[in-house]
Amino acid sequence: MKIKIIVLLALFVKLSLCEIYACGWFYTLDVNGKEVVKGHTENLHLFRHFSKEETLESLKSMEYVLPRDYNYKAHSNYALLLSQIGKVKEALEILERLNQEHPNEYILMANLGTLYELNGKNQEALHWIQKAIQKKPDSHYGSEWIHVKILEAKLNIQKDVNWLKNNHVIDVSRFKVKPLTENDLKELAKLEEHLNYQLHERVPYTPSPDPIVFQLLMDLGDLIMNNDLRSSHVAYSFAVIFAGEAQEKAQAQTKMMEAEFLISKYNKTYLNTTKYENTGNILQINDYQVINLFPKEVKKQSPKEQTNSYLDKKYSFLGYIMSIIAILAVAIFFIWRTWR
Repeated sequence: MKIKIIVLLALFVKLSLCEIYACGWFYTLDVNGKEVVKGHTENLHLFRHFSKEETLESLKSMEYVLPRDYNYKAHSNYALLLSQIGKVKEALEILERLNQEHPNEYILMANLGTLYELNGKNQEALHWIQKAIQKKPDSHYGSEWIHVKILEAKLNIQKDVNWLKNNHVIDVSRFKVKPLTENDLKELAKLEEHLNYQLHERVPYTPSPDPIVFQLLMDLGDLIMNNDLRSSHVAYSFAVIFAGEAQEKAQAQTKMMEAEFLISKYNKTYLNTTKYENTGNILQINDYQVINLFPKEVKKQSPKEQTNSYLDKKYSFLGYIMSIIAILAVAIFFIWRTWR
């Protein structure tokens, strides 16, 4: 009986928390106007810029704290904040040092891969992202395979500038063949979730135009048009931003207006379309002065100092052992006298 009561209380708490903190369900429409409920990880939510005010405030706070308390995790965060304002070279230098000090730390591996990419070093980026995946394959909801595909595409484009015109970063052709099987639908839902996550992370860092991001957004919009008009509209709207050629921009605008037409046709007020900032600029703060927040180098000991230090530790340990032996001997002596 007690177990049943505990289970019911746990269920009540879980449901209450979902109601208070919102577990992330939202309504959308499919292409026929039918309401569809989707989870938060399936919802395409993109933003174009990092907040200048919030980033600078965080940087200033770290400038005060870090020199007083060295913490490699906080230093990694500082490097990422620098990358958000365009200081990618300085951020990379910090992460390279941190990774040397903590070579098996997953977060540093992943961040190092990202910073190599932001510095245009795609081969090094691919190495570290793959190494991070080996360390923690389920991180980023298991979506980092898309990051690998993007880096491989960049390397292919370096060899052949026309590679992207004849290839796709991700092969989505089988999802465009109808009807889809139940297994296809499950895999499509997982692909949508992974693309949503990766694009959410990538878009604020990426200047426009960018052919890879454009292609991914267009593919995503096409894949989810039938079951999520709102997210497809978001994808096409951002594709307009990242389009390079006039033909690409016109293509994205046409798709975006098709989604808007259907949304207006079904007249659902909670699906009002949003005007996105149509700019290719990313956040750049050139006048921010990066400071060295690492502690001063520890003075290296001479061989003689190292030997003395070792001997001090050795004899200190021996003294500790001898003290314990002496105390035990006295205790045994008194016990022997008592029982004699």
